[in-house]
Amino acid sequence: MSPDVPAEIELARQAERSGRPERARSHYERALRSVRCEEDGKQAASLIRWVGASYRAEGCHAAARDCFRASLAVARLRREPQDVAHALNWLGILNQDRGRIDRADRLFVAARRIARRIGDRRIAAMADQNLGINRNIRGELDGALFHYRRSLRCYEALGETRFMAGVLNVLGMLHTDLEEWREAESAFDRAAAICAGQGDLHTLTMVEVNRVELCVACGQLEKAESACQRAWRLGTRLKQPTVLGEISRWRGVLEREAGRFEEAERYLGGAEGIARKHAAPLLEAEANRELGLLYWRQKRSREALAALLRSRRIFSGMRAQRDLAEVARRLAELEEAFFGIVREWAESIEEKDEYTHGHCHRVATFATALARRLDFDEATLKWFEMGAYLHDVGKIEVPLEILNKPGKLDAAEWEIMKRHTVAGDAIVAGLGFPWDVGPIVRNHHERWDGGGYPDGLAGEDIPLPARVLTVADVYDALTSDRPYRAAFPPEKALGVMEEMSGRELDPALFAAFRGLVRSGAFRTLLAA
Repeated sequence: MSPDVPAEIELARQAERSGRPERARSHYERALRSVRCEEDGKQAASLIRWVGASYRAEGCHAAARDCFRASLAVARLRREPQDVAHALNWLGILNQDRGRIDRADRLFVAARRIARRIGDRRIAAMADQNLGINRNIRGELDGALFHYRRSLRCYEALGETRFMAGVLNVLGMLHTDLEEWREAESAFDRAAAICAGQGDLHTLTMVEVNRVELCVACGQLEKAESACQRAWRLGTRLKQPTVLGEISRWRGVLEREAGRFEEAERYLGGAEGIARKHAAPLLEAEANRELGLLYWRQKRSREALAALLRSRRIFSGMRAQRDLAEVARRLAELEEAFFGIVREWAESIEEKDEYTHGHCHRVATFATALARRLDFDEATLKWFEMGAYLHDVGKIEVPLEILNKPGKLDAAEWEIMKRHTVAGDAIVAGLGFPWDVGPIVRNHHERWDGGGYPDGLAGEDIPLPARVLTVADVYDALTSDRPYRAAFPPEKALGVMEEMSGRELDPALFAAFRGLVRSGAFRTLLAA
């Protein structure tokens, strides 16, 4: 073998351990150019693969993929099964990075099968570790634990200490998910000790990042702060964008929890920017989620909803590629956050109107009950209810002197009041809800006979969600106190609505609504 090849490989290894992938790549490429003889040729597939790994470390996925595919082609041409298994494993890691978990699984299983056939326990342990990560992503925690432990036992038996740190790191993450704090801390401590002994800067940085999550999860914010500072010092030396983005995200979370909102926004915004630039969807979704919670804490409801909806779109896109229990859990958490913000925003709008306190809540309750009677599915009902809460969101654009005028509005004032439907539609359109709440907001003042506003729609041309909302809105207006009259009792309100049926109200919807009122369902719902 040319003396240049092993020397360049060793220099590359040193650069990798110190977190300098670009320098590592230059040494691997020099080694590749030094290949001269048949013995050197055996290293070609490995060298191309290691160049690919350096590109992946910098977030250059396309270049990494090309290298791994070239390495696979060379290994197959030379009939080197060990290098074939390594290339398959790395291609699996790339697919894992991009959220293509099923494809990654197939590649890891193929790599492990080859490794077992040729008796290469180290590659089998690598594949097991990656299969465990996939199980963890899917929420199959027992399966993840099985693969991690099998990988760790194999590395321990082989004396491959440098690879043990990576398994212990993901094992610590799993124990964090299981709320096994002591076991998680022990795994991170062991991993950190190995990294320090091996000079493995990359894995040590990730251990400290994951330790931040552990400390936040168990409420130890001071320890989380210390771990985040260590991760930041290491990460700035590592110079890997997505790693710095992950550290920025946790830095932002800690600043938010400490009440330093301006700093929190700066760090979280930085994490989101890195994620978008380097195509890291999970980081982008998480950064937006944390930004949404920050804005909510600051009472910036519209920005909070926009950030949370961006997060939801990314998580939903990930779920479209594979069935992720973790993503499903996060989506459920996000939807709960949506409800909280929507309710809070609706209440803040009502504070402008001294005559309608509780109106949004009651209308949402009545309208959602009617929608359920009409067999709206549960997913639709969730977003319909949010739209019902926000049906009067455009009133934030109406001057207070008009909104709270005790007497009748004049023609000019009435024109301004009517604009709240169009203004509200523009507001919700800008937020990008996953289900179209726009028609509820825009068209809930249309009339069955076409005499409503803003579009003069009639009959079934009025969107069904808006027709449902209209019935609930009229009932609440009639059964609530107004400055010019006392609230009507339910039966009297139904009598008035009977006269409106077929003119202002959809007659079929009114009939269904009347049945709900007379059944006593609303008394139970409002009490709850």
